[in-house]
Amino acid sequence: MQTIHIIFGESAYGSLRFAMKGRKESIIAFPGLLGEGPIKDIHTEMGLKNRLQWLKDHYLFDAEDIERYQQLFETGLQQVEQIAEGSKIIIWTCENAAEQFGLRFVTKLLARKKVTCYVCNTYFNVLESCKGRDTWCEIRYSGEISSEEMKKFIENEWIERMADELFATYQKEAEQLLSNECAVRTWRHGEMHYEDENRDDAFIIKTAKMLHEEQDERTWLRAVRLIGLVLGETEHNISDSWINYRVHKLIEQGFFQSKGDLRKIRQYEVKLNEV
Repeated sequence: MQTIHIIFGESAYGSLRFAMKGRKESIIAFPGLLGEGPIKDIHTEMGLKNRLQWLKDHYLFDAEDIERYQQLFETGLQQVEQIAEGSKIIIWTCENAAEQFGLRFVTKLLARKKVTCYVCNTYFNVLESCKGRDTWCEIRYSGEISSEEMKKFIENEWIERMADELFATYQKEAEQLLSNECAVRTWRHGEMHYEDENRDDAFIIKTAKMLHEEQDERTWLRAVRLIGLVLGETEHNISDSWINYRVHKLIEQGFFQSKGDLRKIRQYEVKLNEV
């Protein structure tokens, strides 16, 4: 029986590939960022085209970035289509919107195939591995764990078989997600929530205020520092590209002043306007 792992995000894929050295098992990888931007009908040519256009319009993605994203996604779809019946499928996920959507998305792609599906939830596996230790660790996405940890999960078979009823439930939830035009999703308390695009704006402003309070007088903040701090402190699994996009929106809305080249994340600065 062929064993195939399916994972989301290039960082997680890289770690899993290293962890799988010497094992005769396959990996199918899809790109990340699936908690941000449109996912309506992304399993279709038009749906993926719309998502790629959104990434191009809102993120600092050049033609090479877009091409790479498209190629990885389309290759993933093709590889799933080619999965033979009777295969053992291990879907890697975590407690975030991107990977929880990915989990459901894959069940929809596998709907007509006679395969056995398992789930490897890295969030709960990391918590399990902390039992009996003095340290406690929580992760936001699978890319945060090392290849050694992934190897341990594989060797100890820290996976859970997906019951037929759950498989069917995930398919229905995938259909709902793939028909929704919402651009932002949050995974909270075991449920997917649709959000407004301004979900993270208040936290970005709060973080900027904190940085200003550290200054002797309010002056310019390097955007890359603000974005990095928000990225490190937010409860959500979001990308620096998403935060940068929202900072740009806050500039347009008059919350921030800016100077420098807004097209390059390391070459512009911002300052909160006085309230």
